Amino acid sequence: MLRAVQEHDLLHGMCQVIVNEGGYRLAHVAFAQHDVDRTLSMQAYALGRDEPAERQFFDQLQLTWADTSLGQHAGAIAVRSGEPCIGRHLLTDPGHAPWRADALRLGYSSLSAFPLVIDASVAGVLIIADSDPEAFDADEVRLLGELSEDLAYGIANQRNRILRQEAEASLARTAFVDALTGLPNRALFHTQVQTAIDTARHGHRSLAAVLLSATHLHEVSDILGYQQAELLTCSCARQLEAAVREGQFLACVGEGEFALLLPETDVGQAVREARELVR
Repeated sequence: MLRAVQEHDLLHGMCQVIVNEGGYRLAHVAFAQHDVDRTLSMQAYALGRDEPAERQFFDQLQLTWADTSLGQHAGAIAVRSGEPCIGRHLLTDPGHAPWRADALRLGYSSLSAFPLVIDASVAGVLIIADSDPEAFDADEVRLLGELSEDLAYGIANQRNRILRQEAEASLARTAFVDALTGLPNRALFHTQVQTAIDTARHGHRSLAAVLLSATHLHEVSDILGYQQAELLTCSCARQLEAAVREGQFLACVGEGEFALLLPETDVGQAVREARELVR
């Protein structure tokens, strides 16, 4: 379960395990938002009976972890304190008075909450409810505490994996994309040329490349400044990009220099293409 690809799958899977294997009536995960209302946003839940009225209640449930009259429930206390809040009796505990009628209607009697601590801060809470008012003995609390720690560990791993993927993608982009224009750079153009040459040879087809330069770029930089020269380069890149047809490959290969790879194009066609581009 902790190998789930998506974070939602991980959260939902843990809730299902707690309900199906542990026999509890409810398990749900909420994340602590740092908005004005200190919202506890529902991320996933699983129901032991999964009745329509029960699902409707949780689909509409809104919780806060703020220290207000509506923030004295077990989940809010666990978030604020960073400690589990165990065995609250829903039908007698004043902190759950706003939901007492719903608890009675749905058959919930007790509830416990376990903070999800990620990178030394409380990111959310795992809340578990049952119909037995005496649920959550010492052994259950120990096991559920371990499950909440496993869940927090899994969430952290998921997020770290995404950060690594983003970092790797950023490095790849830096390696093969021109930082100024956003076009493929010289390194990627070289790779594409080698591939195109192999393809052309194998299919006995023509191949051409056109080199284009933004004229007077250095004069613009000297007179108006490098920022204006960069704007001119980017403007040229966008115009060329808009003119490139499917199958062609455009790259920025130097300062104000662009290269266009033209598969299945002979010299005469390449010259005409170049003239069209510089008009």
